[in-house]
Amino acid sequence: DPNGKLRNSSRDRPVAEIDLSDRDYFGALREKDVGTFISGVVTGRIAAEKNFNIARRRSSAEKEFDGIIVVSVSPDYFTNFWRQTAAPATTFTGLLRNDLMILAREPSSPSLNLSPTSATAVAIRQNDRGSFRAISPVDGIDRWAAFRRVGSSNVYVVHGVAVSAVLGLWYQHLAIYGAFFALAATGLFWSSRRAFAEIERRLLAEDQLRQAEKMEVLGQLTGQFAHDFSNILTAILLNLEALRGGATH
Repeated sequence: DPNGKLRNSSRDRPVAEIDLSDRDYFGALREKDVGTFISGVVTGRIAAEKNFNIARRRSSAEKEFDGIIVVSVSPDYFTNFWRQTAAPATTFTGLLRNDLMILAREPSSPSLNLSPTSATAVAIRQNDRGSFRAISPVDGIDRWAAFRRVGSSNVYVVHGVAVSAVLGLWYQHLAIYGAFFALAATGLFWSSRRAFAEIERRLLAEDQLRQAEKMEVLGQLTGQFAHDFSNILTAILLNLEALRGGATH
């Protein structure tokens, strides 16, 4: 309600008398309507569990502050999901506010706030989304990381993968593709070799055919020449016989 008293809850029946007026979301929304406010991680006063709160302001018909509506979310919901979907131990995923307060992180970190000089902090100050490479101060692993602002909220999600894991997968794919292209290149080499051998065989056959045609033409010319020479020689011999006969008489 407007005084910070708990009036209704989905987890506590009957509703306990709890004062929430000291929570950061209550103070921020009481002053003005800032839309959706996401708090830091606190220990709940109903179930005594760690959670962060998503709150929105209620206003009366006269636009006066009339309390807030709060949804409490356990960080374990996110970390359990991340463990199932991002199995490699070298990955990390985090949810943090733009003031660098960590809402959820897997693997967990002893700190509740991110260092303002960290690569993640520098990156989210510069843009709403992007990527960077950095060595984690938590576990000392060199990672590629990507981040993105969640809608128009003040929350960012960050996910990182170890450089060694990325390169390992890349090398594995390179080996598979390399083996495939090596086989393809080998097959192409032998196919090309057979093709070149066939071309050489055909060129040799064509050359032999041309040589045979040349010899045939040469044989024809030689035969014609011999025939013509025989005719001339016959005429000469006849003339010589005639002259010999004339000389005798």
